[in-house]
Amino acid sequence: MLADPRTPNAEAVLASLDEGIKYAFSETDAARAWARLCTPEDVVALKINCISGLMYSHPVVVGAIVQRLQDIGVPAQNIVVWDRTSGEMARCGYDISREGAGVRYYGTDGAYDEWVQHRSVATRLSKVLTQTAQVLINVPVLKDHGGAGVTLAMKNHYGSVANPGDLHGDWCNQAAELSDVPRIRSMTRLIVADCTRALFDGGPGGRPETIWPAQALLVSTNPVAADAIGLEMLDAKRAEEGLDPLRPRAKHVATAAQIGLGPNNRADMSVLEITAG
Repeated sequence: MLADPRTPNAEAVLASLDEGIKYAFSETDAARAWARLCTPEDVVALKINCISGLMYSHPVVVGAIVQRLQDIGVPAQNIVVWDRTSGEMARCGYDISREGAGVRYYGTDGAYDEWVQHRSVATRLSKVLTQTAQVLINVPVLKDHGGAGVTLAMKNHYGSVANPGDLHGDWCNQAAELSDVPRIRSMTRLIVADCTRALFDGGPGGRPETIWPAQALLVSTNPVAADAIGLEMLDAKRAEEGLDPLRPRAKHVATAAQIGLGPNNRADMSVLEITAG
């Protein structure tokens, strides 16, 4: 799925994306599956991850999702690709654009809404979530994390809030409750995890020598299931490299299952694995 060591192959990404969404929505036709995500009247936000200049949601993967949304009639101006800051996005190859007829690419850049309280989480959500969009597609990247074990769909929302530093205690266990915040939970229609490249050690910032070409997309309608499968992938790679498993640290994945956000055991999931070639 990689055209070169850093760049995903666009055609392979589109094909894998279509197969994944067909399975996720139990459809035999990709266009019908995509049409179940939203209507052309909806504003659709893609939450990417650009905090690391080394490991980030790749523009090729994001571009494939944008293409399929436009294919089902979503106007370009109704698509917002966003992360924490415009500067981090620009560093990762995104052209910042807030206005005009095209797809909008920009960061929250400090524009957060009023405080909300859910379970033990007190935070302020990006106004992209509260005032701009109706539908959310989560586009994280697969990385290990010194605190959380795995950072993928759930912890990607640390880039959606004003105070991520307050949510790092207890092995980042509040990542589970953050994803259960009603506005985030109700808006989330799809997770497309960019695993074309993944980071198995030294995350979340990473080192070039601990990036491996996983050459995969992880497509799911549930953030807990996505994180559980991503955790499996990381631990399998770490076993190959003689490293300790991350699962004991990934407390938030188990907590998310306990509060009813989704399954964290493969036996409770419906999983389709497709091998390229």
